[in-house]
Amino acid sequence: SDVYKRQLYNQLQEQINETQKLSSAINEMKMNEKELVDLKNKYGQEVIKDFRKALKPLQFAGTLADKLMKCNISLPEEVQYLESLSQRAQQLRQDYEKLYVDEEAKNQKQSALQHEKLLLQIQKLPVRLDEEENAIDGALKEVKKIKRNLDIVKHHASKSKSVSAGKKYDIRLVEKLLNQYNECPIQVQEVLHLQKQYEAGLHTLEEVDSSLKSSQDLNLDEINELSSKLDEISINFEDRLDNLKVEVWLRRTKLICDICNTAGVNGSSSQAYSSKIAYNNLRTYLLEGYAFLQTDSLRPKIKDKLKSLENIVSKVENRLLEIYSIKEVETLESMETTYLDLIDLSSEIIEYKAAIYVNPNHKQILDSIVGKYYPEQSASFSGSAGQIIYKEAGLDYGKIFNQMDAPIFESKPKVNLKDKLDKLAERSQFKKKEDNQNDKKGEKKLSEILREKRPVQRTLHKLSGDRGVGKRRIQPVQ
Repeated sequence: SDVYKRQLYNQLQEQINETQKLSSAINEMKMNEKELVDLKNKYGQEVIKDFRKALKPLQFAGTLADKLMKCNISLPEEVQYLESLSQRAQQLRQDYEKLYVDEEAKNQKQSALQHEKLLLQIQKLPVRLDEEENAIDGALKEVKKIKRNLDIVKHHASKSKSVSAGKKYDIRLVEKLLNQYNECPIQVQEVLHLQKQYEAGLHTLEEVDSSLKSSQDLNLDEINELSSKLDEISINFEDRLDNLKVEVWLRRTKLICDICNTAGVNGSSSQAYSSKIAYNNLRTYLLEGYAFLQTDSLRPKIKDKLKSLENIVSKVENRLLEIYSIKEVETLESMETTYLDLIDLSSEIIEYKAAIYVNPNHKQILDSIVGKYYPEQSASFSGSAGQIIYKEAGLDYGKIFNQMDAPIFESKPKVNLKDKLDKLAERSQFKKKEDNQNDKKGEKKLSEILREKRPVQRTLHKLSGDRGVGKRRIQPVQ
């Protein structure tokens, strides 16, 4: 009688309490989900991260689902919410695996936008996915670090000690940057472009080296093509690039000297060459030789050939002085524009003709470069074509590498404390209201049980004495 009544009451009260706890936990998850949306609209990522630290892991939602399945009081809305949450989390985990786990997908890096979208979707969940969130957040920070390091690489371009420095990226800094990028699962378009330039540069070096080794009788066109390929390399491969540039320069200089030194006594002969060399280009080749002198290891290789090239340039300059002494336009128009069978002086003659046509008393000045740019005389110079630039500079790689390894520090956005407290107060009032609703909901469930579950009804009637006292065991609610 009283024992059974208390026993039944305790069992029912336990069911109601457990149901209320489950309902309250799920309602809190729903409330957290709304709060995350509000935080996203008002504050930055750091505030969202701090808020999410207090959330339960995904496994907690699974535990709630298991308890709901065992609960004798039906909560269909809560069950549906947890099922939806589980499906969303499962889909996001699959999307994460495609970006971070699947080997084929990892090799085809996606843009930072795709990773950011995935992180935002995960951060909308009212539960934590620690592994996924930390991995994506770390990768996005690594992207910022890589972009910063790309700026460092650009800043230090052409500051290394190399005759090939030009406006090229330093090889050590590039390789360090690419090593960092290879470990990052996110695509950075500009670094990807630099990686392609690096690979193309290596391919060009191998191609030029193979061409030089396979033939000792390259003509001027072939040599110039190899030189152009080396000039197109945007990365300073230092000794490897320098040695090939020197080898190409030596081949071209030898060919130029051989042709010019075998020309007729008056600077012409019956021998014709399809390729001509403009005077400005000849000056550039001489400036290249002077640049090579800046490197001690290269000086012995090019010194003799450089002297021979200086002699050729001196001859051409003397020929130009003869031309500049002529004041008759008719004589200039009938003049041979090719000198020493190879050097094309047409541009200089045309320019001079135009000048004396305007002013018959014009005196053309010849700016000789022979012997002007030896190492002891200048540490910085440029050719007339603007192609050869040398700077005596070095890089402190230890210091730069430390800069490239330094982490990215993000300043946390300032949160309006009053707004935050108002939000918490509002949330507290909402929670009290929810608890009251849960209490009413529990009472309603209990009344439904008493109305609909006949085994419980019969037991209650017997315990209350309406139909006599019985000793039948209480049947659990199905």
